[in-house]
Amino acid sequence: MKHLSESDKSRIIQSIKAGTPLSETDVQLLMPEDSEPKLYWSKKRCRPLPESTLQYPSNFNSTDSDTSSHWINQVFHGDCLSVLSVLGSKPLQDKIVNAGGIKLVYMDPPFDVGSDFKLKHSIGPSHQKTKFRPIAYRDSWSQHATELLNMLYSCFSHIHPLLAEDGTLYVHCDWRLSGVIRLMLDEVFGKAQLRNEICWRYNSRTMASQWFARKHDTIFVYSKGPSPIFNGDAVRIPHKPESKSQYNKMDAEGRLYKPQSNGKRSYLNPLGQPCSDVWDIQLLGSRTPERSGYPTQKPLALLERMIKASSNEGDIVADLFCGSGVLAEAADKLNRRWLVADIGSLAIQTTTKRLLSPTIDATFRRSETNSDRMISKDIDWNKMLGLRLGLNTQIVVETKLVTVQRLQQIVTDFPKKDLIVLAINFDTECLQWAHKNRNNYSVSLKIIPRGQLYFQPKHPVFFMPALCAEIQSIQRQKGFQFSIRNLYFIDHHPQVNTPFTISQGHLYESSTKSQTANQLTQSWSDWIEGWSIDQPIHDEQNIIWHQFRTQNSRVLECKTPFLTGITQSHVVVTLYDIFGYTHRQRLTLLDACQEMDK
Repeated sequence: MKHLSESDKSRIIQSIKAGTPLSETDVQLLMPEDSEPKLYWSKKRCRPLPESTLQYPSNFNSTDSDTSSHWINQVFHGDCLSVLSVLGSKPLQDKIVNAGGIKLVYMDPPFDVGSDFKLKHSIGPSHQKTKFRPIAYRDSWSQHATELLNMLYSCFSHIHPLLAEDGTLYVHCDWRLSGVIRLMLDEVFGKAQLRNEICWRYNSRTMASQWFARKHDTIFVYSKGPSPIFNGDAVRIPHKPESKSQYNKMDAEGRLYKPQSNGKRSYLNPLGQPCSDVWDIQLLGSRTPERSGYPTQKPLALLERMIKASSNEGDIVADLFCGSGVLAEAADKLNRRWLVADIGSLAIQTTTKRLLSPTIDATFRRSETNSDRMISKDIDWNKMLGLRLGLNTQIVVETKLVTVQRLQQIVTDFPKKDLIVLAINFDTECLQWAHKNRNNYSVSLKIIPRGQLYFQPKHPVFFMPALCAEIQSIQRQKGFQFSIRNLYFIDHHPQVNTPFTISQGHLYESSTKSQTANQLTQSWSDWIEGWSIDQPIHDEQNIIWHQFRTQNSRVLECKTPFLTGITQSHVVVTLYDIFGYTHRQRLTLLDACQEMDK
């Protein structure tokens, strides 16, 4: 620290006592003379990891019910810090360590664009489908983006100890945050660990009249230790024909070369030329088969290059803002183990559908994180719902999964009240109890979008009501057959001032161009994007049958074939709705035809 005069000390002390901000000059006086450049912002802090657990772990395509002794790829539904908390806990941490640690982490976080990104999707069967544009994620932050900066700083800080010593972090950003992120990573990883600043160059339709058209993103590459994995030969670029034609000589061993002016030979590497820090990989076109409809989806080739360069077969790679799940598919094709996560329900559903594609032979487990992270005290839930509620209405907010015991306690605590229970999700017994007692209590169960737990949005947000299905099961000698007969909303308080509205079981989208709302669903089955029959084994749900609508096929059968191999006295029917949420119901199996509550 510089030598401070008595007047400097007095002035700084007086400012602190008065609670006034220090001047730039005084801040500089308090910094060490030999300090490196460092990033500061208002209320800068690294959040501690919350205590997080997993809910409803579901195994897809797994034939081994004993998952304790081997690695299973993971899809986590939760925010970055909650997932990092889970990864750092036993027994998952033991599995990660035994597998050699996490060798690569890719992060494509929010860019502070200042707008919402919508899924390009449709509802209904192919012959009468309607366009559907739900919000996949919001990228709007406060004026100085303090919340975003603290989130990124916390994620970088907690990722660092989880990386293997020879591991690498790739952080994807654009011109908005690249300078800020660079200084953050310098602080957390150290300036000496910056390996590359990659320029991902692409063509786009972006045009500009007052500045140069922006046609590249930045990817920072930082290593955990001094000797990270780097497979340069694995990512060589094929020679261009005009370059390859210059190697027109062949030696006695059949190797192509070109003579140099000094008499030496320059040999042609058959693997191609070395990959530089400028990557020419094109964006996905609107009709590219790779397209999933998820906004900001990255090309498979982009993630494949990173994985090939910074990991080996069998290594663990991760993506904590996975979006449409590109890294998971790339890792699966390249024989890497992987784990991915996202806070968005539509991101998790898109990833799940991608991995269940017939072209991908992926084995993975999907789980939801349950965190004790406190929600913001500044949130006005009434304003967020966009409802004009009477004095007799009570809003109850739950940050954890609501059990039937908790719901019964809420009803007891607020007798003779119209109840709106907001939660990240509701367990199977809770949904069934609420549906069974729908005429006895005025209770609405609504699912909170996880991204809205921590700050107040500018406009009302649509909350998906909890769903309960009428399920029929039939037993024959050849097995059990299940069918969905109808859907019910556990909701007595439909929203009216939000982008989407539910009326008489149908979904309507508010129109900005007219006073009328556009009806999106024609049948109750249009609400279902997919469903599965899960067999509980220990604390997990093993998927024994599943079906999803896809971009190319909107067909959804509401009846399963006869299923064999069911050894439990009950199954769990899981519904995946068009907003990406899951709704689970426990179904007890009887010897004869059995129907649930109609």
